[in-house]
Amino acid sequence: MEKKDVPIVQVFGVNVEAVYDDEKTTAAITGDAVQTLRNNRFLGQGIPYCKVGGKGRSVRYFRPDTYRYMHERRISTEGR
Repeated sequence: MEKKDVPIVQVFGVNVEAVYDDEKTTAAITGDAVQTLRNNRFLGQGIPYCKVGGKGRSVRYFRPDTYRYMHERRISTEGR
């Protein structure tokens, strides 16, 4: 199967694939547990997400949003 061209967007100077990821992939990128992502959604916090599909409605995270969320919480150790 041939891989389709995936759009690339820049997030703070980093090229990021413009794709929607499931919880497991997003958890692997952030280093958080899937349950942490779920808790944050319940509390109205964390990474922006969307729900797709029918009755079970799967949660998806836009990868550039995930990287943006992580970058905004970056702690600089310069000048300490």
